[in-house]
Amino acid sequence: MDLNKKIKDCLKNNLDDSYWVVSEIGEMRFNQKGHCYLELVEKRDDEILAKNKATIWSYTYRNLSGWFESLTGQTLKPGLKILSNVVVSHHEVYGLSLNIKDIDPSYTLGERAKKRLEILNRLKEDGISEMNKDLPLPMVPQRIAIIASSTSAGYLDFITQIENNSAGYAFRITHFQAIMQGSEAEESIIKAILDVNANIERYDLLVIIRGGGATLDLECFDTYGLASHIAQFPIPVITGIGHERDETIADIVANTSLKTPTAVAEFLISGIKDFEDSIIKNKQILDKLAPEASFRSFSYPIGVPRPLTKLKAGRHFRSCRGGGQTFNSGVADLNNLKAFFLEYNLEFNSIV
Repeated sequence: MDLNKKIKDCLKNNLDDSYWVVSEIGEMRFNQKGHCYLELVEKRDDEILAKNKATIWSYTYRNLSGWFESLTGQTLKPGLKILSNVVVSHHEVYGLSLNIKDIDPSYTLGERAKKRLEILNRLKEDGISEMNKDLPLPMVPQRIAIIASSTSAGYLDFITQIENNSAGYAFRITHFQAIMQGSEAEESIIKAILDVNANIERYDLLVIIRGGGATLDLECFDTYGLASHIAQFPIPVITGIGHERDETIADIVANTSLKTPTAVAEFLISGIKDFEDSIIKNKQILDKLAPEASFRSFSYPIGVPRPLTKLKAGRHFRSCRGGGQTFNSGVADLNNLKAFFLEYNLEFNSIV
Protein backbone atom coordinates (compact mmCIF):
# COMPACT_ATOMS: atom_id res chain seq x y z
CA MET A 1 0.00 0.00 0.00
CA ASP A 2 2.88 2.35 0.77
CA LEU A 3 4.31 1.66 -2.70
CA ASN A 4 0.98 2.50 -4.35
CA LYS A 5 0.82 5.76 -2.42
CA LYS A 6 4.37 6.63 -3.45
CA ILE A 7 3.53 5.95 -7.12
CA LYS A 8 0.40 8.09 -6.87
CA ASP A 9 2.28 10.93 -5.18
CA CYS A 10 5.13 10.68 -7.69
CA LEU A 11 2.76 10.98 -10.63
CA LYS A 12 0.93 13.89 -9.02
CA ASN A 13 4.11 15.81 -8.23
CA ASN A 14 6.07 15.16 -11.41
CA LEU A 15 3.57 15.11 -14.26
CA ASP A 16 1.68 17.95 -15.90
CA ASP A 17 -2.02 18.32 -15.31
CA SER A 18 -2.80 16.75 -18.70
CA TYR A 19 -1.22 15.59 -21.96
CA TRP A 20 -2.30 15.39 -25.61
CA VAL A 21 -1.78 11.79 -26.75
CA VAL A 22 -2.06 10.22 -30.22
CA SER A 23 -3.35 6.65 -30.05
CA GLU A 24 -5.63 4.09 -31.63
CA ILE A 25 -8.69 2.76 -29.82
CA GLY A 26 -7.95 -0.94 -29.35
CA GLU A 27 -10.92 -2.03 -27.25
CA MET A 28 -14.02 -0.23 -26.02
CA ARG A 29 -16.84 -1.20 -23.66
CA PHE A 30 -19.42 0.39 -21.36
CA ASN A 31 -20.76 -0.44 -17.93
CA GLN A 32 -24.34 -0.03 -16.75
CA LYS A 33 -23.74 3.53 -15.61
CA GLY A 34 -22.57 4.61 -19.07
CA HIS A 35 -18.88 4.92 -18.22
CA CYS A 36 -16.65 4.08 -21.19
CA TYR A 37 -13.59 1.85 -20.71
CA LEU A 38 -10.99 1.77 -23.46
CA GLU A 39 -7.63 0.35 -24.32
CA LEU A 40 -5.45 2.86 -26.15
CA VAL A 41 -2.64 1.41 -28.26
CA GLU A 42 0.33 2.71 -30.21
CA LYS A 43 1.18 0.75 -33.36
CA ARG A 44 3.87 0.58 -35.97
CA ASP A 45 2.35 -1.18 -38.98
CA ASP A 46 0.40 -3.96 -37.19
CA GLU A 47 2.81 -4.33 -34.26
CA ILE A 48 1.63 -2.99 -30.89
CA LEU A 49 4.38 -0.89 -29.30
CA ALA A 50 2.50 0.28 -26.21
CA LYS A 51 -0.96 0.20 -24.65
CA ASN A 52 -2.77 1.78 -21.72
CA LYS A 53 -6.13 1.53 -20.04
CA ALA A 54 -8.30 4.63 -20.35
CA THR A 55 -11.68 5.87 -19.19
CA ILE A 56 -14.26 8.41 -20.25
CA TRP A 57 -16.78 9.06 -17.51
CA SER A 58 -20.42 8.91 -18.60
CA TYR A 59 -21.16 12.65 -18.47
CA THR A 60 -18.02 13.49 -20.45
CA TYR A 61 -18.70 10.69 -22.93
CA ARG A 62 -22.24 11.91 -23.71
CA ASN A 63 -20.93 15.37 -24.53
CA LEU A 64 -17.75 14.28 -26.31
CA SER A 65 -19.20 11.50 -28.47
CA GLY A 66 -22.07 13.55 -29.90
CA TRP A 67 -19.83 16.52 -30.63
CA PHE A 68 -17.12 14.33 -32.17
CA GLU A 69 -19.62 12.52 -34.40
CA SER A 70 -21.25 15.75 -35.61
CA LEU A 71 -17.87 17.12 -36.75
CA THR A 72 -16.18 14.01 -38.15
CA GLY A 73 -19.12 11.89 -39.28
CA GLN A 74 -17.65 8.98 -37.31
CA THR A 75 -18.42 7.33 -34.00
CA LEU A 76 -15.77 6.56 -31.42
CA LYS A 77 -14.98 2.89 -32.00
CA PRO A 78 -12.12 0.35 -32.05
CA GLY A 79 -9.64 0.94 -34.85
CA LEU A 80 -10.10 4.72 -34.89
CA LYS A 81 -7.04 6.95 -34.39
CA ILE A 82 -7.61 9.89 -32.07
CA LEU A 83 -5.77 12.78 -30.46
CA SER A 84 -7.03 12.97 -26.88
CA ASN A 85 -6.32 15.11 -23.86
CA VAL A 86 -5.69 12.79 -20.90
CA VAL A 87 -5.04 13.01 -17.20
CA VAL A 88 -2.69 10.33 -15.85
CA SER A 89 -3.99 8.70 -12.68
CA HIS A 90 -3.14 5.73 -10.46
CA HIS A 91 -5.59 3.69 -8.41
CA GLU A 92 -4.58 1.29 -5.66
CA VAL A 93 -6.77 -1.49 -7.12
CA TYR A 94 -6.97 -0.73 -10.85
CA GLY A 95 -3.44 0.61 -11.36
CA LEU A 96 -2.35 3.18 -13.93
CA SER A 97 -4.96 4.60 -16.32
CA LEU A 98 -5.63 7.61 -18.53
CA ASN A 99 -8.79 9.62 -18.02
CA ILE A 100 -9.86 11.25 -21.32
CA LYS A 101 -11.06 14.83 -20.93
CA ASP A 102 -11.16 15.98 -24.55
CA ILE A 103 -10.69 14.72 -28.13
CA ASP A 104 -9.47 16.79 -31.10
CA PRO A 105 -11.71 15.97 -34.10
CA SER A 106 -9.42 17.74 -36.61
CA TYR A 107 -6.76 15.05 -36.11
CA THR A 108 -9.21 12.24 -36.88
CA LEU A 109 -10.46 14.08 -39.97
CA GLY A 110 -6.87 14.33 -41.18
CA GLU A 111 -6.29 10.63 -40.56
CA ARG A 112 -9.47 9.77 -42.46
CA ALA A 113 -8.38 11.85 -45.45
CA LYS A 114 -4.93 10.23 -45.31
CA LYS A 115 -6.39 6.72 -45.26
CA ARG A 116 -8.71 7.57 -48.16
CA LEU A 117 -5.77 8.83 -50.24
CA GLU A 118 -3.80 5.67 -49.45
CA ILE A 119 -6.68 3.51 -50.73
CA LEU A 120 -7.04 5.56 -53.93
CA ASN A 121 -3.28 5.32 -54.56
CA ARG A 122 -3.34 1.57 -53.95
CA LEU A 123 -6.15 1.14 -56.48
CA LYS A 124 -4.08 3.08 -59.03
CA GLU A 125 -0.92 1.11 -58.27
CA ASP A 126 -2.86 -2.14 -58.72
CA GLY A 127 -3.97 -0.86 -62.14
CA ILE A 128 -7.69 -1.29 -61.44
CA SER A 129 -8.97 2.20 -60.57
CA GLU A 130 -10.23 2.95 -64.12
CA MET A 131 -11.26 -0.54 -65.21
CA ASN A 132 -15.01 -0.18 -64.69
CA LYS A 133 -15.01 3.40 -65.98
CA ASP A 134 -13.49 2.16 -69.26
CA LEU A 135 -16.41 -0.19 -69.96
CA PRO A 136 -18.91 1.23 -72.50
CA LEU A 137 -22.43 1.75 -71.22
CA PRO A 138 -24.99 -0.33 -73.14
CA MET A 139 -27.05 1.76 -75.52
CA VAL A 140 -30.37 0.42 -74.24
CA PRO A 141 -29.85 -1.22 -70.83
CA GLN A 142 -32.86 -3.30 -69.77
CA ARG A 143 -31.58 -6.11 -67.58
CA ILE A 144 -30.62 -4.43 -64.32
CA ALA A 145 -29.10 -6.13 -61.26
CA ILE A 146 -29.62 -3.93 -58.23
CA ILE A 147 -27.97 -4.21 -54.82
CA ALA A 148 -29.95 -2.47 -52.08
CA SER A 149 -31.87 -2.98 -48.89
CA SER A 150 -35.41 -3.91 -49.89
CA THR A 151 -36.88 -1.89 -47.02
CA SER A 152 -34.99 1.34 -47.70
CA ALA A 153 -36.75 4.44 -48.96
CA GLY A 154 -34.10 4.78 -51.68
CA TYR A 155 -34.89 1.37 -53.15
CA LEU A 156 -38.63 2.05 -53.10
CA ASP A 157 -38.08 5.44 -54.77
CA PHE A 158 -36.01 3.77 -57.50
CA ILE A 159 -38.59 1.06 -58.21
CA THR A 160 -41.45 3.59 -58.25
CA GLN A 161 -39.59 5.81 -60.71
CA ILE A 162 -38.69 2.91 -63.01
CA GLU A 163 -42.12 1.26 -63.03
CA ASN A 164 -44.09 4.49 -63.49
CA ASN A 165 -41.95 6.20 -66.14
CA SER A 166 -44.09 8.27 -68.50
CA ALA A 167 -42.66 6.67 -71.66
CA GLY A 168 -43.76 3.21 -70.57
CA TYR A 169 -40.29 1.68 -70.94
CA ALA A 170 -40.03 -1.79 -69.43
CA PHE A 171 -37.02 -2.94 -67.40
CA ARG A 172 -36.20 -6.32 -65.96
CA ILE A 173 -35.01 -5.64 -62.41
CA THR A 174 -33.36 -8.35 -60.30
CA HIS A 175 -32.90 -7.37 -56.66
CA PHE A 176 -29.99 -8.58 -54.52
CA GLN A 177 -30.49 -7.94 -50.81
CA ALA A 178 -27.65 -6.41 -48.80
CA ILE A 179 -26.97 -4.56 -45.56
CA MET A 180 -26.10 -1.03 -46.63
CA GLN A 181 -24.66 0.48 -43.43
CA GLY A 182 -22.91 -0.60 -40.27
CA SER A 183 -20.07 -2.99 -39.51
CA GLU A 184 -21.52 -5.84 -41.62
CA ALA A 185 -22.26 -3.73 -44.70
CA GLU A 186 -18.99 -4.15 -46.61
CA GLU A 187 -19.07 -7.94 -46.40
CA SER A 188 -22.77 -8.05 -47.26
CA ILE A 189 -22.41 -5.84 -50.35
CA ILE A 190 -19.39 -7.79 -51.61
CA LYS A 191 -21.35 -11.05 -51.24
CA ALA A 192 -24.18 -9.55 -53.31
CA ILE A 193 -21.68 -8.45 -55.97
CA LEU A 194 -20.32 -11.99 -56.18
CA ASP A 195 -23.89 -13.35 -56.48
CA VAL A 196 -24.51 -11.04 -59.45
CA ASN A 197 -21.23 -12.08 -61.02
CA ALA A 198 -22.19 -15.76 -60.80
CA ASN A 199 -24.79 -15.14 -63.55
CA ILE A 200 -23.23 -12.09 -65.18
CA GLU A 201 -24.54 -12.94 -68.67
CA ARG A 202 -28.07 -12.15 -67.48
CA TYR A 203 -27.41 -8.47 -66.80
CA ASP A 204 -26.53 -5.29 -68.69
CA LEU A 205 -25.74 -3.16 -65.65
CA LEU A 206 -25.17 -3.40 -61.91
CA VAL A 207 -26.77 -0.66 -59.79
CA ILE A 208 -25.80 -0.08 -56.14
CA ILE A 209 -28.11 2.28 -54.25
CA ARG A 210 -29.03 3.32 -50.73
CA GLY A 211 -31.10 6.07 -49.17
CA GLY A 212 -29.69 9.17 -47.52
CA GLY A 213 -28.26 9.19 -44.03
CA ALA A 214 -25.43 10.41 -41.85
CA THR A 215 -21.91 10.63 -43.26
CA LEU A 216 -20.74 7.89 -40.89
CA ASP A 217 -23.13 5.48 -42.66
CA LEU A 218 -20.97 5.80 -45.78
CA GLU A 219 -17.84 4.28 -44.24
CA CYS A 220 -18.38 0.89 -45.88
CA PHE A 221 -18.16 2.60 -49.30
CA ASP A 222 -14.68 3.93 -48.51
CA THR A 223 -12.87 0.60 -48.17
CA TYR A 224 -10.35 -1.01 -50.48
CA GLY A 225 -12.19 -4.34 -50.45
CA LEU A 226 -15.48 -3.01 -51.79
CA ALA A 227 -13.84 -0.54 -54.16
CA SER A 228 -11.67 -3.24 -55.75
CA HIS A 229 -14.70 -5.46 -56.41
CA ILE A 230 -16.57 -2.58 -58.05
CA ALA A 231 -13.55 -1.45 -60.08
CA GLN A 232 -12.96 -4.94 -61.50
CA PHE A 233 -16.60 -5.83 -62.14
CA PRO A 234 -17.07 -7.04 -65.74
CA ILE A 235 -20.16 -4.93 -66.54
CA PRO A 236 -20.72 -1.21 -65.84
CA VAL A 237 -21.58 -0.29 -62.25
CA ILE A 238 -23.79 2.70 -61.46
CA THR A 239 -23.88 4.02 -57.89
CA GLY A 240 -26.59 6.09 -56.23
CA ILE A 241 -25.34 6.24 -52.67
CA GLY A 242 -27.79 8.93 -51.66
CA HIS A 243 -25.57 11.66 -50.26
CA GLU A 244 -25.36 15.09 -51.86
CA ARG A 245 -22.14 16.32 -50.26
CA ASP A 246 -19.77 13.35 -50.12
CA GLU A 247 -18.21 11.32 -52.91
CA THR A 248 -17.15 7.89 -51.71
CA ILE A 249 -14.34 5.76 -53.11
CA ALA A 250 -17.03 3.42 -54.48
CA ASP A 251 -18.42 6.39 -56.44
CA ILE A 252 -14.96 7.25 -57.79
CA VAL A 253 -14.22 3.77 -59.22
CA ALA A 254 -17.75 3.05 -60.52
CA ASN A 255 -18.53 3.53 -64.20
CA THR A 256 -21.13 6.20 -63.43
CA SER A 257 -21.87 7.92 -60.12
CA LEU A 258 -25.14 9.70 -59.37
CA LYS A 259 -26.26 11.32 -56.15
CA THR A 260 -29.55 9.55 -55.42
CA PRO A 261 -31.47 6.37 -56.33
CA THR A 262 -34.06 8.51 -58.12
CA ALA A 263 -31.29 10.08 -60.22
CA VAL A 264 -30.13 6.58 -61.23
CA ALA A 265 -33.66 5.68 -62.36
CA GLU A 266 -33.93 8.90 -64.38
CA PHE A 267 -30.54 8.21 -65.97
CA LEU A 268 -31.63 4.76 -67.16
CA ILE A 269 -34.94 6.06 -68.52
CA SER A 270 -33.33 9.01 -70.28
CA GLY A 271 -30.77 6.70 -71.92
CA ILE A 272 -33.50 4.77 -73.69
CA LYS A 273 -35.33 7.98 -74.60
CA ASP A 274 -32.13 9.40 -76.10
CA PHE A 275 -31.76 6.25 -78.22
CA GLU A 276 -35.32 6.52 -79.52
CA ASP A 277 -34.94 10.26 -80.13
CA SER A 278 -31.75 9.66 -82.13
CA ILE A 279 -33.58 7.19 -84.40
CA ILE A 280 -36.33 9.74 -85.07
CA LYS A 281 -33.87 12.57 -85.63
CA ASN A 282 -31.69 10.57 -88.04
CA LYS A 283 -34.71 9.45 -90.02
CA GLN A 284 -35.90 13.06 -90.29
CA ILE A 285 -32.44 14.15 -91.52
CA LEU A 286 -32.38 11.38 -94.13
CA ASP A 287 -35.91 12.25 -95.29
CA LYS A 288 -34.84 15.87 -95.68
CA LEU A 289 -31.64 15.00 -97.57
CA ALA A 290 -33.38 12.57 -99.92
CA PRO A 291 -37.11 13.30 -99.94
CA GLU A 292 -37.64 11.07 -102.95
CA ALA A 293 -36.22 8.05 -101.12
CA SER A 294 -38.08 5.79 -98.73
CA PHE A 295 -36.05 4.75 -95.72
CA ARG A 296 -37.77 1.65 -94.53
CA SER A 297 -34.98 -0.42 -92.97
CA PHE A 298 -32.78 0.22 -89.95
CA SER A 299 -29.38 -1.33 -89.22
CA TYR A 300 -28.42 -1.75 -85.57
CA PRO A 301 -25.08 -0.10 -84.69
CA ILE A 302 -24.57 -2.63 -81.89
CA GLY A 303 -24.50 -6.39 -81.44
CA VAL A 304 -27.55 -8.47 -80.55
CA PRO A 305 -30.34 -5.95 -79.82
CA ARG A 306 -32.34 -6.14 -76.61
CA PRO A 307 -36.16 -6.54 -76.85
CA LEU A 308 -36.76 -2.89 -75.99
CA THR A 309 -34.24 -1.80 -78.64
CA LYS A 310 -36.15 -3.78 -81.25
CA LEU A 311 -39.45 -2.36 -80.05
CA LYS A 312 -38.28 1.26 -80.27
CA ALA A 313 -36.61 0.86 -83.68
CA GLY A 314 -39.56 -1.11 -85.01
CA ARG A 315 -41.89 1.80 -84.33
CA HIS A 316 -40.18 3.85 -87.03
CA PHE A 317 -39.06 1.31 -89.68
CA ARG A 318 -40.68 -1.59 -91.50
CA SER A 319 -37.70 -3.82 -90.73
CA CYS A 320 -34.52 -3.75 -88.69
CA ARG A 321 -31.33 -5.62 -89.41
CA GLY A 322 -28.54 -6.99 -87.28
CA GLY A 323 -25.54 -9.09 -88.24
CA GLY A 324 -25.07 -12.79 -88.41
CA GLN A 325 -23.42 -13.00 -91.85
CA THR A 326 -26.21 -15.25 -93.04
CA PHE A 327 -29.53 -15.26 -94.90
CA ASN A 328 -33.04 -15.22 -93.48
CA SER A 329 -35.09 -18.37 -93.89
CA GLY A 330 -38.35 -19.75 -92.56
CA VAL A 331 -40.01 -17.52 -89.96
CA ALA A 332 -38.03 -14.29 -89.54
CA ASP A 333 -38.17 -11.52 -86.96
CA LEU A 334 -38.75 -8.30 -88.93
CA ASN A 335 -37.21 -6.33 -86.10
CA ASN A 336 -34.03 -8.38 -86.17
CA LEU A 337 -33.39 -9.67 -89.67
CA LYS A 338 -30.12 -11.40 -90.40
CA ALA A 339 -27.73 -9.58 -92.71
CA PHE A 340 -24.30 -9.65 -94.33
CA PHE A 341 -21.81 -6.93 -93.51
CA LEU A 342 -20.22 -5.99 -96.84
CA GLU A 343 -16.51 -5.28 -96.55
CA TYR A 344 -14.75 -3.16 -99.15
CA ASN A 345 -12.62 -6.13 -100.24
CA LEU A 346 -15.48 -8.65 -100.31
CA GLU A 347 -15.95 -10.11 -103.79
CA PHE A 348 -19.40 -10.45 -105.29
CA ASN A 349 -18.96 -14.18 -105.96
CA SER A 350 -18.31 -14.85 -102.27
CA ILE A 351 -21.63 -13.18 -101.43
CA VAL A 352 -23.46 -15.22 -104.03
